[in-house]
Amino acid sequence: MLAALVACRHSSDPVAELSEADGEVQRQEGTAGKWQPAGVHTQYFLRDAAHVETGRAVVDLIGAHARIAMRGGTTVRFNGAPGKLSLSVEAGQIGLTGDGSYQVDLGTVSLGTVNLSNGTIQINPKTDGVASLELTGGKGQVATPGATVVLELNKPRDVGPTGLVVDAGVPDAPAPVIDAGVPDAAPAAGDVTIEVTGRRAELLAPGQIAWKPLPAGAGGLPHGSSVRLGPGTTARLSGGGLTLDLATGARVKLADGDSLGIALEAGGAHAAATGPVGLALPGGAVALGGAAGAAAEARLDTTPRDTKVSVLRGGSKLTGGPGAELAMNRGETALLTRAGAIRVLEAIPEYFDLRVGAGESLTIHDPRPPTAV
Repeated sequence: MLAALVACRHSSDPVAELSEADGEVQRQEGTAGKWQPAGVHTQYFLRDAAHVETGRAVVDLIGAHARIAMRGGTTVRFNGAPGKLSLSVEAGQIGLTGDGSYQVDLGTVSLGTVNLSNGTIQINPKTDGVASLELTGGKGQVATPGATVVLELNKPRDVGPTGLVVDAGVPDAPAPVIDAGVPDAAPAAGDVTIEVTGRRAELLAPGQIAWKPLPAGAGGLPHGSSVRLGPGTTARLSGGGLTLDLATGARVKLADGDSLGIALEAGGAHAAATGPVGLALPGGAVALGGAAGAAAEARLDTTPRDTKVSVLRGGSKLTGGPGAELAMNRGETALLTRAGAIRVLEAIPEYFDLRVGAGESLTIHDPRPPTAV
């Protein structure tokens, strides 16, 4: 078990909040409560635990200027006392991002104090009171009872109570799964490209749990990666006949595997397709029926509750849960909830009961309204 001690403001307040979830995340209330599904904005109190069954999640530590990133198979319990929160990693590995000092323990064995300066460190508990620590951003060092170890970017170091461990007792051990051995070089260009405008874009590369800065300009994106945009930053993502103009606050994810799949997970975007192409959304998907010389366009706005889909040009098909489908035309708008329900907001009638020529006038008396005109 690994614990990191950080500051907490009030025992009656929540100590952490789930800010991102891509997969199955759960919350246990106290040490004996039942595990319950957890969504974005779920809050955790002392003695609660967060568990990522599949996918990945990010939990913000309230009042501690820090956040932890977790992958499938990781469990973190929020122990400690008022004013002294203890993060107990009961299973898996974590990425800790912060700007301050954090006391780290492996069960009863103390590793000392991890000092981060706007840094991110991957912590991989091993055996015999040893952990693999890798600095993936910013600056950091660990002051153990025996020595102080200065961490270098992207160089995993095995650290124990007496300082740097040359041989952790595991010969020829593979590099840690989380963000280990991955160079800082830009990902190889594939069938998806992105052009970033602004300085606050971040990339989550395949197999990592720590977000890294994505510089302004054009480049390629590998399958399985995610991109999110901060304040004052926009981007254009293109691939497979689809172009997404992403607004500030947007987040997209590329599917794993050889087949191209793009999902809009948060924020706003303008989508244009020059051929039939699908875009995954929380709760469903939208299929744009574009063609050469006749692009289909839609405006998308994803919130924690639903996604608003407005068709600007051409035709589209919105799908949600089982049996939920909606064919949409230009000028129509609908809501897709995260549960997969579809609600029509604006629709153009597909039929009429009578026709009136230009310049003519009439009065309609309808005993059984409404009448489509």
